[in-house]
Amino acid sequence: MIAPLTSVQKLTGLEGKISEAEITALTTPENKLAEKYRLDPKALASAEYERWSCTPYPGSVAANIQAAVPGSVARVVPARLRKPRARC
Repeated sequence: MIAPLTSVQKLTGLEGKISEAEITALTTPENKLAEKYRLDPKALASAEYERWSCTPYPGSVAANIQAAVPGSVARVVPARLRKPRARC
């Protein structure tokens, strides 16, 4: 489910309490096509762009989230730079 953060905050009574969310996803390792897009998105032919956008590369997942959530900024954070999660 994807919804604007402000709407979710209003529904849950948490208006102004949350400014960011961390999302994790199972992704396909970057390859030459993903690198080609990262270097110059306009260099992809339409078939290549379609394949890139329909494959869960880290960059395409971030781009799809950003396109689906108005006003959002999505970025790829390499696993080695992520903060360890607290275990319950």
